[in-house]
Amino acid sequence: MMKNNATKPDWLSKLEQESWQAELIVSGVAIFGSLQLPGLLERIGEFAMTFFSLENFTMLYLFFNYAFIAVYVIIIGFVLHFVLRALWIGLIGLNSVFPEGINVEGGYYPRHFMEKIVRDFPNENGLINGLDNFCSVIFAFCSYAVLVFVALNMDVVAVYAIGKLLGQFLPENLLLQVRNIAVFAFISLALSSTLFSIKQFKETKYARRFQYPFFRLLTKIAFHIFYRPINRLSLTFLSNLNLRQYFSWTLGFFFLVMFFAIANLVNSNLVFAANSELLFDRYARTDIIYSENYDNLRKPGIGRLLSASIESDRITGSTMRVFIPVFKNEEEIMKSRCGDWAAPDSLKGRAAREWERQHYFECLEKYHRFYVNDSLYTAQLQRLEDENQGESGILTYLPTANFREGQNLLKIEKVENEVDSVYRTMNIPFWFYPASSTGGKINKPADAPSND
Repeated sequence: MMKNNATKPDWLSKLEQESWQAELIVSGVAIFGSLQLPGLLERIGEFAMTFFSLENFTMLYLFFNYAFIAVYVIIIGFVLHFVLRALWIGLIGLNSVFPEGINVEGGYYPRHFMEKIVRDFPNENGLINGLDNFCSVIFAFCSYAVLVFVALNMDVVAVYAIGKLLGQFLPENLLLQVRNIAVFAFISLALSSTLFSIKQFKETKYARRFQYPFFRLLTKIAFHIFYRPINRLSLTFLSNLNLRQYFSWTLGFFFLVMFFAIANLVNSNLVFAANSELLFDRYARTDIIYSENYDNLRKPGIGRLLSASIESDRITGSTMRVFIPVFKNEEEIMKSRCGDWAAPDSLKGRAAREWERQHYFECLEKYHRFYVNDSLYTAQLQRLEDENQGESGILTYLPTANFREGQNLLKIEKVENEVDSVYRTMNIPFWFYPASSTGGKINKPADAPSND
């Protein structure tokens, strides 16, 4: 067995003994900060869904999935660490007040009972030392797990960027072959490294020659700038802990983390990044009302609007206010309908900007169609910025003269290319009860008592 003969500096030994102080500070800050992260991640994710094209939604889903897992590793891990470290401090304080621990002569219970208690809970520092070690391990493990998921997110972005870059130069079939070869090579490295760790192959000449180079190459590719800290932490755990216990605790911890991370992801709009069709299908439904589609029902602090919105679920006036968000990732769809609105080279400065604004606005008019109960409306549009959470889009007011009393359906179509193919449909059910029909009052049932 090899030993490290390097002498540990006194300052490092002292720092190790007092590391709990730094752990508590970092843990407290991490808990406070991490509790804000799920909401922040959701806002960033919703913005990304409106910025990147639909073909990139899989990348977004993986990125934010790993990000949510990392956040809940921080929240759960550091809350657990903080609670146990606080318990450890409490035990130390109690030990200083009552250095003898449990007193068999005192208390409510008889001596024979207290003697049995002391056998089960001996007056020693084992619990304090065990908690101290366990807290330090939790702190290190959480840091290790967060680094792993940050590295995986960087891998997702890198693979996406490389794929986009190669796609500019390689035909699609050749790009697919390159991707398959890269995936096969990476999986082969991973399987080979795992195979050499099996008992039957550990000491073979092939393991001695190839296992470490394969491991080094694999982890450098996967963890890149985090190669050293991740491997240092991981190998310290693997070489000092019982493997069965280590993997059991790791799996249990990650099942708990995954439960909260997936629950948060499923309850957010980011779940639609897994399948963009689900997003369009959700807001095309006519059998359900979504509160975010109505200004009067929308909850405070809701995320970005991903569909159209009207003023209320019950319309009473002569016009109905309608806002439709227009996202950055719709520009290519709009250009398929209208062509590019870039100003000609002959125009410069303000004239060029005004030309582009005018043609962009004309494209917005061609891109949107408005129906109420299947009747097409010619809408007068106006661009609007910062409707809810910084969305930009278009605003219009539809006349209600031809609405039927009772339930109605607003349908908005976003139309692509010149053959009028519908890119997206948004449906919003609402009720129309004009004030003039009831004198501005709600009709009472026939058997309702009169106030006269």
